[in-house]
Amino acid sequence: RAVLRRFRQRRLPSMDELELYRKWTQAWGFTQEDVLAACAETTKGSPSFAYLDGILAGVRSRAGEGAAPSLEEDLRRQEQVREMLRALGVTQAGVNEGTAEAYRRMAELYPHETILTAAHVLSTHQDKGLDRLIAMLESWKRRGLAPEDVPAYLEAFRRENEMIARLNSLWGGEPVRAGEASRARIRTWLQDWGYSPELVLYVAAFAGISEKKSPLTYLDRVLSRYHDQGLTTEAEVAAEHERWARENSPVSAAEAHSKAAKAMAQLRYEQREYEATRPGELPSWYIALLEDEQNAK
Repeated sequence: RAVLRRFRQRRLPSMDELELYRKWTQAWGFTQEDVLAACAETTKGSPSFAYLDGILAGVRSRAGEGAAPSLEEDLRRQEQVREMLRALGVTQAGVNEGTAEAYRRMAELYPHETILTAAHVLSTHQDKGLDRLIAMLESWKRRGLAPEDVPAYLEAFRRENEMIARLNSLWGGEPVRAGEASRARIRTWLQDWGYSPELVLYVAAFAGISEKKSPLTYLDRVLSRYHDQGLTTEAEVAAEHERWARENSPVSAAEAHSKAAKAMAQLRYEQREYEATRPGELPSWYIALLEDEQNAK
């Protein structure tokens, strides 16, 4: 009778309507509050028990097998799916069974804010489908990243990309690929050994002159030697490099340092804000942020 009053009908319910109500509350597990709240959704068409049955069936389906259906939770999840799609820049898809299922898989991996962060990152890629977004989140999970670890991971990833770009600019062409092997070496130099990006580029200027075929391998070998020798400060490394240059380098230390300085001038390491102020509003540096996460294992 309360449902009928919501439909502005003053009559007793029929046997079929009573059976529907029993199905919703007993078989499907909806509360009376859920049923009455769902009546508001019928205003998009002609209010009826059949229309209400379809709405509640959709809520139950989106809740997933074994989950207790709740209209309030369903409406909240629908808004989360819309936010995710806006952040991803996918305009042709709405909230449907497919997008709801994809989001449910994401929510099993990370909370909503982390999903939005990943969607913002992926939105700059040409391949930015939901499967791709799930793969990125799965990659982060395999790496053992907690939600609070993600911003630092993205910042480190960005710095690695900038270092790779500067090395390729310094050496010409693209001798350094943005793969995990190259990133592992860069992480060792910058994080494990504590060498600054400026120092790495200074040494790289000599490496590119001395070994044109495999400058990255040569650079790694040189930095490894300095690390083993206990040379940790820029002054110590520079002094050793200048000594070596006087005896072995085809160019002067000043010339190599000049080349490195040009690459260093392009490095910018200010902290970034990882959440866009509005869905779809992205900082420009995101455009070149990530390589294919599928291959980053």
